[in-house]
Amino acid sequence: KTIYAMAAGSTLIALANGENELKTWIEKYDLGTVILPGESDKLVQFLLSLLPTNNNEPYGENSRRVAKALFSRSVIIPKILSALATVHKFTPIDGDHMSNN
Repeated sequence: KTIYAMAAGSTLIALANGENELKTWIEKYDLGTVILPGESDKLVQFLLSLLPTNNNEPYGENSRRVAKALFSRSVIIPKILSALATVHKFTPIDGDHMSNN
């Protein structure tokens, strides 16, 4: 679901305690914010910062850009074919065809 939200250009808000993949993505790619449980004041402040008058588009733009760069078909299909080639010993041709060897 996170990838769909990113592809739609959504700002991400994670209520998280400790390290996890979502927290890493948000911080690494500036996709929104991570808030610790119980930090309701921080959540309110961040939500207020998302109001249209505060020009907060970069989070959404970053989300869409990162989703396209990491999860688009042109990125994922070659990775899947490569993994399948390793397991099933076939050779991908032109990234979208395969032949058995």
